[in-house]
Amino acid sequence: MRTTGSGPEASSERRTPLVSVIVATYERSNVLRLAIESVLRSTLADWELLVIGDACTDDSAEVVASFRDPRISFTNLARNFGEQSEPNNVGCRMARGRFIAYLNHDDLWFPDHLETALEQLESSGADLVFAPVAAAPRCSSEELGRGGELHFALHGASASGSYEPCLFEPASAWVLRRELVARVGPWRPALECHTEASQDWLFRAHRQGRSLRSTGKLGALTLPSGSRPGVYARREDHENQHWARRMREDHRLLREEILAAVALELAARRSLPTLALS
Repeated sequence: MRTTGSGPEASSERRTPLVSVIVATYERSNVLRLAIESVLRSTLADWELLVIGDACTDDSAEVVASFRDPRISFTNLARNFGEQSEPNNVGCRMARGRFIAYLNHDDLWFPDHLETALEQLESSGADLVFAPVAAAPRCSSEELGRGGELHFALHGASASGSYEPCLFEPASAWVLRRELVARVGPWRPALECHTEASQDWLFRAHRQGRSLRSTGKLGALTLPSGSRPGVYARREDHENQHWARRMREDHRLLREEILAAVALELAARRSLPTLALS
């Protein structure tokens, strides 16, 4: 396991950050760059970013180093685990912040995600907060260029404001108190779980009676590799580039457009839980 910093001051003594952001990655340095940029645009700047490579052989280390930001480090595991559980566990052991947040390497945060989550943690006293997440539909470059109606899936929209076992809540939207990791335990290997490893961890926290609360505000846009066969081999990133550009140009408008699309799609089937637009 080898750790490198991304700035000239990376090896110097640093004060404890408020939040440790953990990004598990493997062989997708082109989209990893965009995920890191979304963290850099965060309205809350008191963080460290721990990028944990699952024995990466591409240029991920060089991409991380190119940011030249002492808050960002890259650790490459000597062994490939084939999924995010162990990279996330390594990140948790390295974390120095009072709070921990996760971001999948192919996802994007809205700039106010961390700030909103921390406000909710402090006001509610919760152990973990999660934000509603929009999953972008798979689209070709031509489809994205034409614009028009897109069908987003909304995850983690809780009508009660608390975690519900029927919810699917991507880890990219979690922010939690660091001590919760020790109480719940490490992420279990995917092969030992009856569901996704992230959902297994969240359900274990729920079973322990931990307080898991929703921010009620769309916090992240996901573009999961699992629903996009071939993206590793072909290194496709046109979707990630498109949505990262939209996020840079006007994240508030993007949030409103996504929620409007979700509302139209769900209106005929069920009522949409209240989500804040701003």
